[in-house]
Amino acid sequence: MTAGYSKRSLIDKLGIKPYTTIYIINQPKHYKQLLQPLPQGTSVKTTIIGLSVFTQFFTASKDELKDTFSSLTSSLSASEMFWINWSGLKFVFPLAARAKLPH
Repeated sequence: MTAGYSKRSLIDKLGIKPYTTIYIINQPKHYKQLLQPLPQGTSVKTTIIGLSVFTQFFTASKDELKDTFSSLTSSLSASEMFWINWSGLKFVFPLAARAKLPH
């Protein structure tokens, strides 16, 4: 699925590669659907076990980020992609993506 105004998919923008285990922490409702279709062999986990090469963390709280940052970064591998999505606002999907979500 393309994200917003871009022709590139969200997967491409995030740099998710085939045969990768990705960790998405505190994902908003329906976020996993925005990642579809995932590259072949990619699996999504919500709890980090061992080293990670891709982690995306969602938070609306500075305190939560401060409290969690150390444990999140301790799991990073040398080639890690680490995304922090921080917003005090409710997660908003682009209009094109919102139309494809279940009602």
